[in-house]
Amino acid sequence: MTRIMPCGPERAAKEAIFYPADLLPKVQETLGRLADIELRYQQERARLARLDGPETTRGQMRRRLEEERKRERLAFERRLTHLHERMTDIVLADLCSMH
Repeated sequence: MTRIMPCGPERAAKEAIFYPADLLPKVQETLGRLADIELRYQQERARLARLDGPETTRGQMRRRLEEERKRERLAFERRLTHLHERMTDIVLADLCSMH
């Protein structure tokens, strides 16, 4: 007898991998914070581009701004990496349980 596999929403529901309830909001919040940092950085870069004064001074200000951006992003990048690892562990555990 041939077994017909459901397709569409029925199949997706059977194959869905569910994450802990806290995981998605944490990922969204972290990505939002990174986006906020990038937006502020772009706005500050644009502001610096409009400033008068020696290029060496503006160059120093750009370098400081870039260092600050990297420093601000670091904690959120680490958090995102941790969340990604948790998601990967869940997916792998789910896949292993299917076999």
